[in-house]
Amino acid sequence: LGYSKKGWTDNEIGIHYAHHFELHTREQANGRTRVLYVDGHKSHVTRGFLEHCRKHKIKVPCYPPHGTHVYQGLDVVVFSPLKLEYAKRRDKLLRETGEAISKENFLKIYGEAHLTALKPDLIKMAFRKTGVVPFDRNAI
Repeated sequence: LGYSKKGWTDNEIGIHYAHHFELHTREQANGRTRVLYVDGHKSHVTRGFLEHCRKHKIKVPCYPPHGTHVYQGLDVVVFSPLKLEYAKRRDKLLRETGEAISKENFLKIYGEAHLTALKPDLIKMAFRKTGVVPFDRNAI
């Protein structure tokens, strides 16, 4: 978990993400090459980010610019149910306690929504629907 003062990703967060991805996929990869699809944001194509990925056998294809709303499965399939679940929990918090979302309660509410909405089958469907896995150039 990371943050920047401006609230946007930056090079430091990008490197942190590359390390996090490597750590959490290492065992299952068992020495095989991994693939990490990124949106081409400058924090994903820094020398440090790419060197870390190369060192750990992680291929980094970039989605075309300004196209993640079409190509990226998370945007196409996954984030909509997550946003709905988050809104339900946010509204319930306000209705039952009168408390609005704050820095103090955001992670609890978001975490619950995340665990409810982001199921493995939904994530797999996102990759299928966008033609990433299995590869299908006609999916879009």
